[in-house]
Amino acid sequence: MIAFNKSISFVIISLLFLSLGCSKGFDADSLLDNAIEYTGVYPNAEIVVFSDHGSDKSVMAYPGQVVVFFKSSTSSSNAMDIITESGSKIIAKLPSIGYYLLEVNVSQTNSTINKLNSNTSVEMAFPHVVGYLRGNVNIMDFCGDVHGQDVLFTLKNCGGTFSECKNLALSNTACTRCTSPAKVINGILDLAKKSDGGATLINLSANGGLESDVDWSKQSNDVKLMGLQGWYWFMFEVLMTIRALPEEVRSNLIITVAAGNEKMPIDDVLRELRLRDGFSEILSKNVLIVSTQRNNGFGNYALSDPDVVVLNNQEASLGTSLAAPCALGFIDSVMRATSISPSEAITAIKASSETKDRIVYFPNFRNMVGVEKFRANSCVLIGNLTTGDCTWKLNLAFDSLVVLWNGSNGMMKMPVRITDNVVTGSNCEGEALLKGAVSGSISGNNAHFEGILPGLINNSKGMSVNIDFKFVGSKTSSTTITGVLTSPGLAAIGGFNGSINVVLVKQ
Repeated sequence: MIAFNKSISFVIISLLFLSLGCSKGFDADSLLDNAIEYTGVYPNAEIVVFSDHGSDKSVMAYPGQVVVFFKSSTSSSNAMDIITESGSKIIAKLPSIGYYLLEVNVSQTNSTINKLNSNTSVEMAFPHVVGYLRGNVNIMDFCGDVHGQDVLFTLKNCGGTFSECKNLALSNTACTRCTSPAKVINGILDLAKKSDGGATLINLSANGGLESDVDWSKQSNDVKLMGLQGWYWFMFEVLMTIRALPEEVRSNLIITVAAGNEKMPIDDVLRELRLRDGFSEILSKNVLIVSTQRNNGFGNYALSDPDVVVLNNQEASLGTSLAAPCALGFIDSVMRATSISPSEAITAIKASSETKDRIVYFPNFRNMVGVEKFRANSCVLIGNLTTGDCTWKLNLAFDSLVVLWNGSNGMMKMPVRITDNVVTGSNCEGEALLKGAVSGSISGNNAHFEGILPGLINNSKGMSVNIDFKFVGSKTSSTTITGVLTSPGLAAIGGFNGSINVVLVKQ
């Protein structure tokens, strides 16, 4: 049900696995019970058109192959009956997560998808979309492959330790840079099985979109849309896989994903994915999508998305697939140094990126270990600003104030809207609307912490205004932070005298 006015496509390169910790006491072997991996010849990729809830979508896919996910309440035998009734043949399956890869008559692809989706036991059926290898070589197994060696070097250079590699390159296909979501899904389950309930860290050096270094912004609207659609459906399969895993696995799983190298905006895609049941939580707790500014500006981007960060390590000049393993290296090294859990680590690294450019710096990440999230809603800071003979009444509205705090360090972020009214003076022109965001670090202790939060506010005439805010607060209970918000920058300019008392509640 994607209503993009942009585009999607998807890609994959390598799985890099690190296993930490000990068994949690669940049956890891069951993840691959009755599993079958597809080892046949992949057909040449083509544009496949299918119907998604009455809306036609175009994706680059393997013709004659369809993916179906069944709802968790559907038994394996019931799933097999439904597939048989659809006239399809099973060529791969992972029954523990309700995943089946089907072979269908090419001419009946759309009708088969529609028939499957009409069954109440089916979560979603869609074409087997193509993933594009992001390296300059085919093999991503770190056993002599150039790109694989670069990824491994980056992981280690950023503090990570290496355990195992999954080769996602395809054989017997004309597309030497393509891969299959089926291989990714099988790899995730296999690595989760081997970790046996311990921490499972996976680097997926791939994403969806167009082929690497194709400038998305210069493509036709049809190609743009196809790029976005491919990114969506490939990520859909990854998120569906994570959602179907036992809680013992999900709570200890982190997957870093390369954002891709096509200058493609992925914020709308991620918003659409979050509409699916459970996906928002999975993106928040299990997935870190990594872009970079270093690859000549070709990194796919979503600067306002909470689950997309930017890494500008030296190796990332070759692409986002060498930014993502650096993020995983950071995570692995901090987990080993502090004994924090995967969920605490991913919370901390995302907290460290809560700035306007979303760049992760290792020291900031390290300082965010142990952060808790506090939030206040719908606050208004009101005061008077005087310049010359003009006085304005300012209303600075914050839809939300978010504080991330660990007892000594933290971050604060606020979207801001400013309206003003002339109180006194002649020829005093007011601005109809200014909006933007401020964010910055805070430090101190639970009894007293503070920080200056700079930001850039854009007015209705296209002008930008640098403005800052000061927050002084204290943690008054295990679930509450109280503080005072002022604007010293405005006070210095025009004697702004506004302040507001803020109460933030732990999320």
